[in-house]
Amino acid sequence: MNIGKTKFLPIFFRREGDPGLRRLAIHSCGDLRSAACGCDEVERVQQYCYLGVTIDSKLSWTSHVVNVKRRLRKLFICLLAACMGADRGSVQDFDIAGSYDAMLPDAECLRVVSEILSDLKLSAYVIKVNHRLLLDGIFETCGVPADKFRTICSAVDKLDKVGLPSEVADRIGEYVRLNGRQDLIDKLAGDVTLMASKSAGAGLDAMRTLLKYVNLYGITDRISFDLSLARGLDYYTGVIYEAVLQGEAVGSIAGGGRYDNLVGMFHAKKKTVPCVGISIGVERIFSVMEARNMKIRTSEVQVYVATAQKNLAEERMKLCRVLWDAGFNVEHSYKLNPKLLVQLQHCEESGIPVAVILGESEIQRGVVKLRVIATREEKEIPCDELTAELGSYLKGLTNPDPITSS
Repeated sequence: MNIGKTKFLPIFFRREGDPGLRRLAIHSCGDLRSAACGCDEVERVQQYCYLGVTIDSKLSWTSHVVNVKRRLRKLFICLLAACMGADRGSVQDFDIAGSYDAMLPDAECLRVVSEILSDLKLSAYVIKVNHRLLLDGIFETCGVPADKFRTICSAVDKLDKVGLPSEVADRIGEYVRLNGRQDLIDKLAGDVTLMASKSAGAGLDAMRTLLKYVNLYGITDRISFDLSLARGLDYYTGVIYEAVLQGEAVGSIAGGGRYDNLVGMFHAKKKTVPCVGISIGVERIFSVMEARNMKIRTSEVQVYVATAQKNLAEERMKLCRVLWDAGFNVEHSYKLNPKLLVQLQHCEESGIPVAVILGESEIQRGVVKLRVIATREEKEIPCDELTAELGSYLKGLTNPDPITSS
């Protein structure tokens, strides 16, 4: 038994609760009755996740439902944050369908994913690109039978396991180690043997055009033309993409490419609908954010109007009107007499940067209390100076983005 991977979860149903079983030890000493022998104890837990189901000591579903809701909520706010940053119609999947001139939509897909990953501010990233026709030309040049092209695409990183002759695998290996940008285009164009393949020539021409377009979009420094990129799915027919975070062992966080024949497979008349698209790996992105303890704003509200005593709902509404008219994104509680602590906790959970607090004393003196949520600093401001003070503070925020690190 691996003591480090073993957990102890007592299950009981009695009304009085825990039956008193406090410890469980793995006795290597032979004395099963000794409580002070120093043998390893199995860690006791109150709940445990097994095969995706959270089990607790009462075999209730409460813990499992809470964990699932928490996970779904975090996934939702991760998507919401990406939407705020990218300002595109779809975040998890972005596709362009229709017949257009070569590489124009393909290059825009790269621009879209670059915007999303840049706005998420995770870390440095690189988007690898390659072309299926170029890969097919490489396989053809190296002596791979045509019926094995797709198999090899799925195993470029383990050629020794797909039954290829060693000399063929070695030749492919020399190509798939190459990466670069325009320099790689020039190098491959000078490879007479490779350029004898029509497929390789067509793929290289397409990559030359793609790199020219991404340069016009200003993202050349984010792109790597990488011959090791294959993406094993059979339906890719042209350019292929894959985005990775540098220095993170999470694999690709986005991937996609051109799939001109896939939609036609499901069309009643087998009509060809050229498509290109890319998908964002939300789960992997979220795992990185969670590991870094990154907090995500779930609201674009700038100011929260709170009250410290009862019967001040109308005063809240008057102040909200003033701030709305001044152009601020403002929110307040929909309860007549909310507790101040609950209102401030809402600000912290939602990432609202500022709260304006009203109390009977403040109203009588013609002032409000301005509270910075992150630091909990407070100061009183005359009501007629509030909009100017808020505008100055919000303009000076060093990190107004929807994602912050704690």
